Amino acid sequence: MRSSTSVLQLLALRGLLAGGVLVQALQKRHLVNYGINRAPTAKKRLAVPFRAAGTPSERSEYAQPDVAVVPTHLSYYHDGLSEGELLDALQKLLGMGASAQRSYYERWRKLSWSTIDAANRPVLDKVEKLDPSNAMQRALLLKYYSRNMATVEFWLSFCVLPIETQQYSQRLSASSWHIADNVPLVGLGGGSSSSSCGSGGVQPGASVGVLPDRMVVGFSGTNDKYRLLPLQVKQAHLPEPHLLRTNGRMLDVVLRVTRGNATLHVGGGDGEHKPLWQRLSNLAVELHVHALLDCGALLAGPSNQEVAIYLQSRLDSRTFLGPRGSSPVTEANTFLYDQARCRGTDLQLLPKACGLLTLGPGTCKEKCMQAAGRLRLLGRGQTLHLAASSEVTAKIQSCVCGRGQLQAGGEEEPSTQHVLQWVMHNTVQGLFFAVTKGQPERVPQDELMELGAMYGASSRMQPIADLVQAQARSALQGGSSRAPGPLASRMHVFVERIVLASQEHGEGYSTVASMVDRECEREAEREEEEEEEVERQLSKLAPAEETDWDYAAALFARSPGTMPSSTGIRQLAHGVIAKLHGAAAMQGVPWPGSLYATANFLRTVVGVEGVQVEYLRPVRALLLFPDGRGSAMLLPEREADALLELLWGAPRGISMSWAAVLVSLPFLRQAVEDGAPPRLAFTLCSPVGYSLRPQMVARPMLQQLPSVVALQLFDGDTRFRTEAQKRALHALIRRRLPAAEELTSMQGKQMLLPCSDLEAACEDVLFIA
Repeated sequence: MRSSTSVLQLLALRGLLAGGVLVQALQKRHLVNYGINRAPTAKKRLAVPFRAAGTPSERSEYAQPDVAVVPTHLSYYHDGLSEGELLDALQKLLGMGASAQRSYYERWRKLSWSTIDAANRPVLDKVEKLDPSNAMQRALLLKYYSRNMATVEFWLSFCVLPIETQQYSQRLSASSWHIADNVPLVGLGGGSSSSSCGSGGVQPGASVGVLPDRMVVGFSGTNDKYRLLPLQVKQAHLPEPHLLRTNGRMLDVVLRVTRGNATLHVGGGDGEHKPLWQRLSNLAVELHVHALLDCGALLAGPSNQEVAIYLQSRLDSRTFLGPRGSSPVTEANTFLYDQARCRGTDLQLLPKACGLLTLGPGTCKEKCMQAAGRLRLLGRGQTLHLAASSEVTAKIQSCVCGRGQLQAGGEEEPSTQHVLQWVMHNTVQGLFFAVTKGQPERVPQDELMELGAMYGASSRMQPIADLVQAQARSALQGGSSRAPGPLASRMHVFVERIVLASQEHGEGYSTVASMVDRECEREAEREEEEEEEVERQLSKLAPAEETDWDYAAALFARSPGTMPSSTGIRQLAHGVIAKLHGAAAMQGVPWPGSLYATANFLRTVVGVEGVQVEYLRPVRALLLFPDGRGSAMLLPEREADALLELLWGAPRGISMSWAAVLVSLPFLRQAVEDGAPPRLAFTLCSPVGYSLRPQMVARPMLQQLPSVVALQLFDGDTRFRTEAQKRALHALIRRRLPAAEELTSMQGKQMLLPCSDLEAACEDVLFIA
């Protein structure tokens, strides 16, 4: 690979495709599995995992920022930008150079132009007309650009991602294993002990305070995932017969009391194209259900209040109660349980109530049974209806068609038995797809900072047992060098048990080792850290005193080599740029050997060794020599004024074709672009005369094109109009974007670089519009 940047781009693309980052993000549901935390106390502007529909995780985030980039883009595409976010983007845009402003705003305008009313087009057709202080224009910008994909991408690229994706080399991490291993023992004297726990679990007949070791106690209403619990915790399987048959009894009850299944389509036969949540609400009204149990998060998108208002408009207001907590309420006819309240909420429903339970992609038995359990008298008078989207119905048909029970893609509605088979299939897949690995003591964990470490490994399917065994070896090798602790001291025993469990329960299952779904909780200090702008002040130095030289010698000079030694002339490439401090990338540019500068031009301050980029002069006046090489010598303003004074004081004479030309770089650049002689160009001749005739300098100027382009580059110029200029620039700066950044920064023009001709010339292949 010819460029390290190309390698990084390929690795990032490999992560998106082969690493599953893109597929995983597209399979998840916005505002159900991920989204932007819009709470006032939220500290992250990146997408975060959601625990339920409309319920973002308060502290968890994606472990790798690059994994969060895709759901972040998708979230803002769905939500659009708020007024404050759009104003931030607009302020950033107007702070750029003219080329960048026009380029980026043209992308905004093209995507929204067809939606802008004819009366408003003259106000928004050019970036120069934008005024953030104008309230009426702000309203128009919010209307037409808040959901513009180009505007969203601009805001993310310049306002969000550069800040939110910053990483430290290490992070403090912990897992549920540390929680289970870190419960203090309350002794007889009321003190606490820091001794490590033993085998864990609950010992019958024991009481806290007299145990020789700590014990960890927890409660779970379901036992679907007990194999993934930390090894310090054991789920007690009590021998009572009525408890052992709980799972089978719940499945039997759902089979017996489910009245029917319904598939919801976005477009119906009535010609209306209503969103899914409205069709679900209409179905609830048609079936006269008393509880809408949105386990599948089909109501995701609108707020609970919007759904309640929509339902209330179709129901008697006295028969509906919106989502509530476990507060004591009287019996009512209709309740709405959003996804977050399908677990743990206990409300009093009518004895003959009927519930409408929704199914979403990947719904497993635990969530389904928890939602059905909101009907406390299910099977004793209370009944169910099931509803799913067409996507979920297709998944159910695909799951059971292999058993010959249902035709995939058919019009037949799946039965309740088919639904439960699919739910159990999701439960098994979820259990074996999750691989639990114990972490060592709560110590700094190295962050993965390189794309090669994240996406360079093989992405082929591997048996789960092999993956766990490989991770186990890595954990044991890495854990030996870390500080000892209660958990680290038993790492070998835990790892061996995990490997054995993966061989027993993971037999026949394969997966791809991936970091796509990994989450973490950053430390509070990291979240509360505020970015501060650091202003670096230059040292206060005295200006250097310029020395005069024999200016009349320039009248006879035909090349830089014929200039007197008192000028201190030095070659720009080897004598100047090679010795610049703080500009290493510029030294790799193939500067022409025909560019020179006088000592007065280079020496600007005293007390500093070498040439400092912070104190370098801008390029203005220069002498062009008629030596056939396009040689040019940079002059400070004082030397140029001295030459002009010398010429003005002499009588007018006859110019000679071999005389040097005194010209200003801005006029020389304009002459190259227009294909005409430069204005205010002075042709030097003998001490008895000079000439202002532009035709006399036309031919030498044309010979100067490579030198002129190089001088423009050295001056931090970013605009090159002609094709000849762009080709000469491309030969100088191709694949050297860091050098272009240094050159523009040296002259204080870094804001002009984005979307400029200079930035385009840094690309591997030159594109000339």
